[in-house]
Amino acid sequence: MIPHLRPGIWNMDALTQVMDLQRPVRVSGHLFFDGSHEPCRNGTPVGSDPRRIAEWEIHPIYTFEVCTFDAVSKCDPDKPSFWQPLSKANGVNLQEEIED
Repeated sequence: MIPHLRPGIWNMDALTQVMDLQRPVRVSGHLFFDGSHEPCRNGTPVGSDPRRIAEWEIHPIYTFEVCTFDAVSKCDPDKPSFWQPLSKANGVNLQEEIED
């Protein structure tokens, strides 16, 4: 998530909490190919590029949602009630980052 387009509550602390929950997430935005960057080689970033696993990106991200269930098989993308925005996800205690 690039800093200049993300809400302050989409910060590393919140994302780490989501990872710890081990629940599926749903990210919405534009999918595009960015051939100017290279994915990591053997887990190591190439040149000055940040860590990435693919040349495909979702950018900008419009929504970041967390499933209310642990199992992917229960997280039906067509059932909005199964998904919570990061700002309201159960098990995530958010504190907004304040930019200087």
